[in-house]
Amino acid sequence: MLTLLKLVRSLFKTLHSDGSPAQIAAGVALGAALGLTPIANAHNLIVLLLLAVLNRFRWLPMLERGIRAAAARLRWSIGGEVALAVCVIGVTAVLVHTPPPRATGAERGFTQKLAHRGDFAEVSVAPARAGANAIVVRFQDREGLPFDPDEVLVQVGNEAAGVEPSARPIRRIGPGHYRRDGSELAFPGLWTIEVQARIDGSGIAIFRSQVPIR
Repeated sequence: MLTLLKLVRSLFKTLHSDGSPAQIAAGVALGAALGLTPIANAHNLIVLLLLAVLNRFRWLPMLERGIRAAAARLRWSIGGEVALAVCVIGVTAVLVHTPPPRATGAERGFTQKLAHRGDFAEVSVAPARAGANAIVVRFQDREGLPFDPDEVLVQVGNEAAGVEPSARPIRRIGPGHYRRDGSELAFPGLWTIEVQARIDGSGIAIFRSQVPIR
């Protein structure tokens, strides 16, 4: 806000300076073209360019011919350019400094970290709503480093609703990082997601999570 007030002050000071109207008009037009208006905002850019053209081809020739009214009209036109540019800068500053809305817990989904003999599996389900969901599993050892089991399967079931657990494949998308996209979680309720991982040929580690689906 302080920067914006300084800019307005300097612009009004320029308008009342000893510079010729042609010099002031050229400076404002150049500033607008170089960045006072976001290029993506075509409407504001067109308005500023039209004002610059009006200054250059109408008011300046009238001023050069000695028409006194042209000076006042030129000053008003330049003031319009300045006001529009200041509005654009102000709105842009507000938008830039407005933080995006934070995702709520419900929007982030469900995450739980499970342990088995010093190894860990972080199970995430998003958006944790009935229908299509992404089941993501991240494996870490006791040092917090990712590792890949020899084999990974995911079982999904809902005992209360009579849905028997069934094994589903899950694809590797990075070191220790696995993901499955599907519609197994078809309706609300408490679902059981069981990650079965064969680790170093020493048997199957089971990581079981109860996931509430809305």
